[in-house]
Amino acid sequence: MEIVVDQSRKHAFAQSIKAMADFKAAFGRGLSSDFIAELYAANALGLRIVELNQSGYDALNADNERYQIKFRSAQTLNVDINNFDFDYLVLVNMDEDYQLIGMWRITVEQAKKIFSERVKFRKYQATQSKVKSVGDLITQKRSETGLDNKASAVLSATPSRRWREIRGAASHIAAEGDAQEWVSEARRQDDAQSGVVQ
Repeated sequence: MEIVVDQSRKHAFAQSIKAMADFKAAFGRGLSSDFIAELYAANALGLRIVELNQSGYDALNADNERYQIKFRSAQTLNVDINNFDFDYLVLVNMDEDYQLIGMWRITVEQAKKIFSERVKFRKYQATQSKVKSVGDLITQKRSETGLDNKASAVLSATPSRRWREIRGAASHIAAEGDAQEWVSEARRQDDAQSGVVQ
């Protein structure tokens, strides 16, 4: 596919850079699918996300139980892990617009039963269907995650949202008012600036 950097793409690029910078300023990490999955899981389960490069886990609960969080698209066949240095594994599925599709949790004991060692790659692997079949379904709908603040509104935006519609969103997460009103107003302002007629 050929991409021509026309005026609308230049505008989208500029808005994306701003949104990514705001995200990093708010969360201390760059925007990635894996980190968004960690944020969904942390919010749903009341977890604290740990510093990068922890061996085997991404977050801790109130009892300091270790959670490894894995993002996979629904179309990806397998889930890979490097070790069993966790207490729970959480599988997160999102769609192409980063909307939460589902989240499943298994214990390390369950993981040891269904993951097979791949010696050549120094990894363990199980199919998503196996993980889902033995796991507890935490949530399948966005509304069930309890996302109720402005930062979460950004993460759980409707599927039609684009980068330009969350421009600067993270810098405003502490503002008062209803989250949906805030998102709607931000969208109206951006549409007005880009010449979109409603």
